[in-house]
Amino acid sequence: MKEIDTALVRACQRGDIEAFEQIFRVYRNPVFRLAYRFTGNRDDAEDLTQEIFLKVFENIGSFRYESSFATWLYRIAVNTCMNFQRDKKPAESLGVTDDLGSSVSPEAICERGELQRKIEAEIASLPSPLKIAFLLVVVEGMTYREASEILGLSVDALRMRVSRARQILREKLKGYMEG
Repeated sequence: MKEIDTALVRACQRGDIEAFEQIFRVYRNPVFRLAYRFTGNRDDAEDLTQEIFLKVFENIGSFRYESSFATWLYRIAVNTCMNFQRDKKPAESLGVTDDLGSSVSPEAICERGELQRKIEAEIASLPSPLKIAFLLVVVEGMTYREASEILGLSVDALRMRVSRARQILREKLKGYMEG
């Protein structure tokens, strides 16, 4: 997770629009990826990204440097995504992508596409607390410490959620993985 200079945050807190634009440029893509993986829909992810940065802009004055700025911003992003899901039914796809080599047969591509869709659907069906833990640690590649700060959990509690999500996914995808 990329971290920005505190001087940039302080400038933004003083109303420096250029400083906020720099913050936006640094975090726009990671926030969009999180929103897209959470919703599975580009339009919803773009709307959520705008909503998240509007909240950041409106609330940056309340940032107290008790955690990293990235942790604070991701906390806003996670809360916004969770609220979105509460208000809208879960998405069918999370947009997890995979590059296929050109030497793969058309049949393998179809099978792999089917498996990918099944994996995405099963991730989407996870209970929200497990899904967001799984997305932050496994999909986004955050450390357990970073994700636990964002979610306000102990590292052990986060590990349990990720482990439970993996266990559920293994069980649901068992037939697809064996064949």
